[in-house]
Amino acid sequence: LYITTAFTVFLMLACFLGRGVSYRFSVFLGGVIDILWALLPFFVAMGMAVASFGLAYALDGHTSTQCVIRDYDEGETFDQATIRSTFGLSFCTVRDSILKVYSMFVTRM
Repeated sequence: LYITTAFTVFLMLACFLGRGVSYRFSVFLGGVIDILWALLPFFVAMGMAVASFGLAYALDGHTSTQCVIRDYDEGETFDQATIRSTFGLSFCTVRDSILKVYSMFVTRM
């Protein structure tokens, strides 16, 4: 949210300064704004896909027995950080599953 707000404020400041400073700069900013508006549906669809797959993997991880591992000898339950560091599981929490799905989409895995 902070990055989006800062980018919007910077873009609006550049548009304000571009109108009075240079015609070429204002044409360039107009082109950048047109490109961003054209790409907005793609970013929304990608965000929805990442969120839906991330939540699906998180739900699947919560129902599996891999996310809650108990030592039956001592009756002790391990926390998520111990499971993640020991077994390398990344679908036990929603945050980790969304990050894992995003990295899978970015690296085309």
